[in-house]
Amino acid sequence: MGVTKRLHIMAYRPELEADSSTSVSWDAEYIDANLYDVINDARMKYPEHRITLYFESGTVRSYVPMDKEEQHV
Repeated sequence: MGVTKRLHIMAYRPELEADSSTSVSWDAEYIDANLYDVINDARMKYPEHRITLYFESGTVRSYVPMDKEEQHV
């Protein structure tokens, strides 16, 4: 088992960024082996939202809304 780490997740609609009522945030725990699952779960739960992750290390990562990603057929 890996070391448990924490991150803060914020989901917001880019076109409504100024409207805080459209954003949600929460803390999550993960280990390196399940970080992808934590990110994917957040993106699936809020597909129209930009997902920003704030790691304990100070790293910040953002993901565009899933409905804005280029779809390959």
